[in-house]
Amino acid sequence: VRLDQRRQFGHIASWGLTAQGVYRAGDTLQYKVFVRDQDNQRFSVAPTDGYTLELLDPAGKVVHRREGLKLNAFGALHGEYPLPETSVMGWYQFRLKADFTQYQWQPMRVLVSDFTPASFRVSNALNGDLFRPGDTLQTTTRAELHSGGAYTQTEARVTVRLNAAAFRSRHPAARGFHFDTATEVRSEQVGQSVVELDDEGRAVLGLELPDSGILYGRLAVESAVRDDRGQFIAASSAADYLAVDRLVGLRKTRWVFDAGEPASVDYLVVDERGEPVDDSAVELVVERLETRAARVKGAGNAFITRFSEQWEPVDRCQGKPVAAARSCDFVPESAGRYRVVASVEDTAGRVQRTRLSLWVVGAGQMVWREDAGYALGIEPQKAEYRVGE
Repeated sequence: VRLDQRRQFGHIASWGLTAQGVYRAGDTLQYKVFVRDQDNQRFSVAPTDGYTLELLDPAGKVVHRREGLKLNAFGALHGEYPLPETSVMGWYQFRLKADFTQYQWQPMRVLVSDFTPASFRVSNALNGDLFRPGDTLQTTTRAELHSGGAYTQTEARVTVRLNAAAFRSRHPAARGFHFDTATEVRSEQVGQSVVELDDEGRAVLGLELPDSGILYGRLAVESAVRDDRGQFIAASSAADYLAVDRLVGLRKTRWVFDAGEPASVDYLVVDERGEPVDDSAVELVVERLETRAARVKGAGNAFITRFSEQWEPVDRCQGKPVAAARSCDFVPESAGRYRVVASVEDTAGRVQRTRLSLWVVGAGQMVWREDAGYALGIEPQKAEYRVGE
């Protein structure tokens, strides 16, 4: 627990909100500010009287000030301020003061900008929520006027990007299982096209998804329509992408295993929806990391330690989960770092692998890789010692 000592009322917190995120000159700025004190465990009731609220423009000038304010039953202040037509553009900062303390708070800020809202809105829709390589992703883009009717005679830019993600199953039987979908490619653009909106303000675009280097991820589809000022108004939607329809997951039964004692790892196969299946066989290999060190003479008379590491198979398992988890049992003979590599083929013959690291402790000696600059800190119990101690 971190000790945070302050003077009285030094732990008061303040935050606020406005009716909209951005205002224009001439608008009425409506606001609400909340104030809370704080005890050792939670927020508590703050003093109710003696507050002063100021609104500062981007140049730091006070343009709105209210004194002698009192918190309502909800511990909040509220009000409104008509922004003049000559208001300075930029961020306006709220500042809260109190008669009973020297502390000041800045609950929020709001942007005043000379913007012109678009006369239309954009939406896009996809023809599914899960896609695979070779599937056709169809995007329907619509542009509609806020006043009603279609926004036509313009172009829309449709961009499709694939972002890698970690696969998780929400099925209760898959709780605690790790599914390895990591790849070297983290994100890539799989398509971009410019299409014309028809007389109904609609454009339909089909894209055949390539076989990407990403195993599992999210397809982010953006439709951007150009307005009469040359600016783009955009809308986006997303869907899942999975290159295989069978995935194997692994789960540890313990944090640390003992050398010479029975150990086990659970495995489970699910489909692209995360539902357990019973039609896929799994091959599992238990490997131990073998680390070897050699002293090699470098420049001059210096000797440099060079390490070599290699995963050596020590045991194997195979089986077919029957829509539920099964276990791979083995006995690690010596201490060290282990891993289990599970492989499964999907219905199209594509292979997916999941790796899970394990630690085994026990008697004996091991070689650990030590990177350059590795040091072991030693701290004595006392600063001074006498002879004989």
